[in-house]
Amino acid sequence: MRIILFFIFVLLTSCSGGGGSSSNNPAPEVNLSASKTDLLVPGNTTIQWSSNNSTSCLATGDWSGTYGTSGTEVINISSAGTKNFILTCEGPGGSNNNSISLSLNTDPLYSYQWHLKNTGQTNFASLSEGTHDLNIEDVISSGITGLGTIIAIVDTGLELSHEDLSANVVAGKSYDYSDQDNNPEPINSLGDHGTSIAGLTSAVGGNNIGVRGVAPNSKVVGFNVIGGSNNTTSNMIDALGGAS
Repeated sequence: MRIILFFIFVLLTSCSGGGGSSSNNPAPEVNLSASKTDLLVPGNTTIQWSSNNSTSCLATGDWSGTYGTSGTEVINISSAGTKNFILTCEGPGGSNNNSISLSLNTDPLYSYQWHLKNTGQTNFASLSEGTHDLNIEDVISSGITGLGTIIAIVDTGLELSHEDLSANVVAGKSYDYSDQDNNPEPINSLGDHGTSIAGLTSAVGGNNIGVRGVAPNSKVVGFNVIGGSNNTTSNMIDALGGAS
């Protein structure tokens, strides 16, 4: 009887340990990233991936093809909107996937801003000059967007709550030399020179509102020293140091 029981125990043990079941192999882990996920101008970004416990990977969504278990791929984003890139990796333990979204963000009036990108647009005029601009798209593509920069607008005021500027306004740092408070709102509610200049330099880029500034990630403060009654030389000198 002891011999029979021992034989049964050995048989059960050997059966439970064999068979090559996938339960003994962990599922793949897929890591996916991109050098840039949000673009302000058309251009390239690089997707990078790595995976563990896998033998091959398949790209679907807004890319396609069979790839190795790690690598990079340069992706060109040329049209506005969001694209989704999915990578599914397979191995002895099954399959797993990861995804990443890449976006080209726009501003509805950007195509009219000839000073940023001159395509020969007439902008409701009869003539155009399609050669001169600030070549700003190359600068933006290289990652220079004004991030970390504060620009002082010493002018007739600044509309702090403007929908295309407010996200870039430094709170509590602007000043009105006439009212002697931190609200340099212009007298003219239909717009003013100071707010227009702030839009040229620092209008938020890629928020699907209005225009974009030359430095769309810069911060701005406004000083109303010209549009009021207190436009003395000493106040103008004081305002010029306002960004520091």
